[in-house]
Amino acid sequence: MKNILNLVLTMCCMHFIYGMQGGENLYSGYSGTIVSYAGDLVGEDTWEDRIKGLPLDTSVLDFSESNYTAESMSRILKLKKLKVLNLSGCAFPDLAWNHVIKELPIKIEELDLSGTNWFGESAMHLNKYGSLKKMSLARLCLNGELWSKIFSSLPSNIENLDYSGSNFGMDPQRSLPSIKGVKVLNASDTYCNPLNQDIYDSIEELDMSDLKTRPCLVKDNPKAVRIGLYGSKLKKLSMRNMYIIGGSEGYFNIQNHQDGGLSIIAEILANNKSLEELDIRGVEIIIVDSNQSRIVHKYKVKGIDVTKMPSIKRSVNIICD
Repeated sequence: MKNILNLVLTMCCMHFIYGMQGGENLYSGYSGTIVSYAGDLVGEDTWEDRIKGLPLDTSVLDFSESNYTAESMSRILKLKKLKVLNLSGCAFPDLAWNHVIKELPIKIEELDLSGTNWFGESAMHLNKYGSLKKMSLARLCLNGELWSKIFSSLPSNIENLDYSGSNFGMDPQRSLPSIKGVKVLNASDTYCNPLNQDIYDSIEELDMSDLKTRPCLVKDNPKAVRIGLYGSKLKKLSMRNMYIIGGSEGYFNIQNHQDGGLSIIAEILANNKSLEELDIRGVEIIIVDSNQSRIVHKYKVKGIDVTKMPSIKRSVNIICD
């Protein structure tokens, strides 16, 4: 009788949490049962009962920011219709992570490991999930070798990748390894230059805001200022709080810094014919001398007016201070 009562309470709680989290809007594209335990802080016995009570047609399972620690994980991994698994903020034992990465339902489409304590165990098994299209690796702390292993193991059909806020433990100017086919990339708040040409050709949305490439002199570190903003399919670009370096001999050709960054923005727009939205809030322009050895001026980009760019003959939404 006690077990039946626990199961009833578990199912009621499951549907209550689903309604509170707005799961219907977040996962509206998925059929089957959508289950959210986001933010739940309960005991191990309660987790055991909840996992045992999961419907077999569960398609979305959200444990984000909960204290779930992989109880009865084998039951979850046997849900053949599971398409979305959100483990954001969860902390599992190492062996549990190995089990998760190796035994995910083969048709998984979205996997969120952001802010977890996953240390890249069994990363080589990721490439077997041919349906995986969206993955979040945000706010992870791994060394450079593990990142390289993870990126090289991602299935080729990944379209949406988020590694924002992650510590790459590598050369700050190192480029992201080739991941062809990515359409949406969030590289914000990292030390890793996302502009590997092999991936950039396919990207439609790119977030480079708060990129940790700090201003420096060209002769000291030439890679730091070579931001190759050329993308044939790019529609949305965020460069919030970034530094852009230019000068008469710099990557961006700036003859007159009094234009308030207009020439740089015009160049970005001219090189990206499909761009529809550009976020440049907090962008700072660094002007270097002809020898690229000394900073001669720096200023914030403000009040960009596209109508003052005669070479740009299309409507672009520019978000600026």
